[in-house]
Amino acid sequence: MIKVMSSTRLIPLWKDFKYLLNDIIHKSKQTSEDPKNEVVVLSDQSQILFRESRHPQNMPLICYYFSDANFFASLSWVTSTKEIQAVVWMKSKTDDMVEKRIFSMTERLPPIQCLVHTGSFHILVAYCGDLILRLFGDHFRSFKPLGIVPCRFNINCLCYDPEMKMLLSGILGAVVTWIIERSGRGLQVAHMVPMPGDELVQDISLNGPKGSVLALCETVVRVLERQGQGQLGEVQRFMSTTSGSPITCCFTCSDQGFLYAGNKSGEIQVW
Repeated sequence: MIKVMSSTRLIPLWKDFKYLLNDIIHKSKQTSEDPKNEVVVLSDQSQILFRESRHPQNMPLICYYFSDANFFASLSWVTSTKEIQAVVWMKSKTDDMVEKRIFSMTERLPPIQCLVHTGSFHILVAYCGDLILRLFGDHFRSFKPLGIVPCRFNINCLCYDPEMKMLLSGILGAVVTWIIERSGRGLQVAHMVPMPGDELVQDISLNGPKGSVLALCETVVRVLERQGQGQLGEVQRFMSTTSGSPITCCFTCSDQGFLYAGNKSGEIQVW
């Protein structure tokens, strides 16, 4: 007896092909709609949205802040006709258009070393290395001078903490917290938080674990917890174990539970 084997069709019937095609399309849609399967490609190729040059002069310090749009402000620009100006670039949240505005200033400042915006106070605080903090209104106040505050120590960095609504400054051996007067015309020292060994506080960041304050102190990242009334207390530290090069920047990735820090030698450490 001879058994006849059924042959496989090279070209399926239309009803079978239609079923297979719909099944493939359905699975493809499910895959594309699943965020876990999305591929995110990161690129270090920057996109230039706006270009500004001060050649042959050096570009003055620029301060970024966000209000109803993205703002990039710079003070004490001197024109070819010796006019002194404040310049602000505004970028909308909805498009890539950048608008530039110019405001007149009455005084030429020494080279600005630190410049920070104080959020809802609408104040810019500038430090020029001369033991004086200078207060200016932001674009809402046309960058008008509001006051000067003498300080008895050299300031290395400035940071505004919107949670405490205070100005923070890093100096040799301490982080200083400042109360900002509502009028915007004055500052008062609230506390001086000492750093062990008189370490130089090179930078202050607000992106620490659980929203804590980070003080970058030479080769140590110190985690500071807010304790009320402008007081800060150290709760954790991360020490560099590589070249001993000063730490210049850091970032906390809460999702992964890592703290990243970069130093002047170009090294990145992970804790």
